[in-house]
Amino acid sequence: PIAPLAEKARIEILEYHTRLKKIRDRFGRFQGKTDLR
Repeated sequence: PIAPLAEKARIEILEYHTRLKKIRDRFGRFQGKTDLR
């Protein structure tokens, strides 16, 4: 009973990180134009 729950949590975490990465890439591209140090 524990295994499917852990798998579900793992998938949710993966999806969350993927979404975070997309947002960070978008902001990174935006900030890269403003401050190139």
